[in-house]
Order: sequence, then C-alpha cells, then structure tokens
Amino acid sequence: MGRSSEIPPEGSPEGPPEAMCEPVSLDEHLRRVRARRKELGLADSEEATEALRNKGHARTPEKRALLRSIRRRALRAGLKPVKAYY
Repeated sequence: MGRSSEIPPEGSPEGPPEAMCEPVSLDEHLRRVRARRKELGLADSEEATEALRNKGHARTPEKRALLRSIRRRALRAGLKPVKAYY
C-alpha cells in the first residue's frame, strides 16, 4: 500500500466500510439522512435552515449575479425560487 492510488484489498481495515459500497435507493438514502440529522439534534424546520443559511456578506459580484439569474429562471419556470441572499 505504498501509493494512494492503490485500492486496498476487500475486507482490509484500510478499505471503506461495506455499507458504503452497496447501492441504495434515493428513498433509503433520504431515510438515513433524516435519521442521522435527528441523531445529531439538527432540527428539520424552516427556522433552523434559515439560521444555518449563508447570508452572503463576502459574496463576489459574480456569485451575486449568478444567484439573481437562478432566481429569475425559477420564477419564469413558475417555480418557487430558493431563498438566497445577494
């Protein structure tokens, strides 16, 4: 195992856990994510999401323009735009 590009043999302690190698459905993945969030005490509410949201104080002008463009496209498509600060 001298080089990082080598793949460790199956069952090796250096290899990834078996659960990470098995494909899962999106529903199962989301179930696991929700369970993990609950385990960590992360509330799944709009208030909690807003508290964690990046307020954009250090955004570049390019990123601000991109966020405005994304908002306009969503509105033109009749979709609710993602809340963004720019």
